[in-house]
Amino acid sequence: TNGDVTLNDTMPAAWQGLDSGTYGSNFNITAAFSGGAANPIDGDLYIHGGGHGDSANPGMWRYRFAGTTLPTGWELLAIPASAGICSPNTDPTATSPVFPVSSHTYNGLGFDPDTAKVLRFGGGQWNTGAMPSKNWAFDTTTDTWAETQNTPYAANNPVVAIINDIGRKVLIISHSGDGWFYRIDTNTAGANVSEAQQAFDSVSSYDPTRNRAYLWAPSELWQVDIDWINETVTMAEVTPTGSTGFLSGSTGAMFYDHDSDRHWFFPLVEGSTSMTAVYDMTPGLVITSHTTSGSNTGLDTDAWGGSYNKICPMLQWRAVGFITGIDDAAYVVKLPIL
Repeated sequence: TNGDVTLNDTMPAAWQGLDSGTYGSNFNITAAFSGGAANPIDGDLYIHGGGHGDSANPGMWRYRFAGTTLPTGWELLAIPASAGICSPNTDPTATSPVFPVSSHTYNGLGFDPDTAKVLRFGGGQWNTGAMPSKNWAFDTTTDTWAETQNTPYAANNPVVAIINDIGRKVLIISHSGDGWFYRIDTNTAGANVSEAQQAFDSVSSYDPTRNRAYLWAPSELWQVDIDWINETVTMAEVTPTGSTGFLSGSTGAMFYDHDSDRHWFFPLVEGSTSMTAVYDMTPGLVITSHTTSGSNTGLDTDAWGGSYNKICPMLQWRAVGFITGIDDAAYVVKLPIL
């Protein structure tokens, strides 16, 4: 990278050294149950994590994988001036500027390319894990937060958000209670979807041509067919063939590659220091393994690497960017041409 600037290096003095105690640990910005939002056109990955009993830090960071010759690296976009602003279980809306309380976001972050906003749905908030009803949008052009439509119906703890840019809608899948559709342009709730429930550790990839997503949960793979117009979904567990052994473990990250018409899987395990293979799946649900080569020891033992889709696909380079811990460099996986 452009050296050597880590996420921790961008931390302001008021937040430095908070590695245990009252405000949890900054290490859990990346290591806890929180995801990322990718802008694949510009090669940007947005990170906003912490939450539950892990970290009160509600900062928003961006890792810029694109650059003239090398990645630009980590940038801090927004953070409260004081750690004391992060009261447990409270979105501090009376402060200026406004910041949402730190939360486990799971796979509930997404990037809307039309408005250049990072959308955040639900999660497990600092420091009790309570499920907030408030949802938020971070404007990457002004580096400011604003509240969006509250979670309606009986939704509880959203864990996956699937954005459909053409229809300007989001499908939010919950761990318990109902899932629901969110209408981006009108900032309103659409239909509730009682069957849209899945495990905490789920990650997703979405094929906009078929209006079909896959949800990878521990030892499970689900197919989700979405009718964006009528706001309905059909979910069914599927059984792929081929190199499927990795599906029986914990999840990691995944995305849909429109160039090769494949869904890519990146198995990542807490505490692992390497990723020995990546996997692609055809529309016919055949999975093939691809052994990695070169330096693949980028996973830090204090991070979950690319888990919860903390990845940035960059298909113009047939590559995927990953972040590691707050005190380590990012790295890139080059995909094979199929």
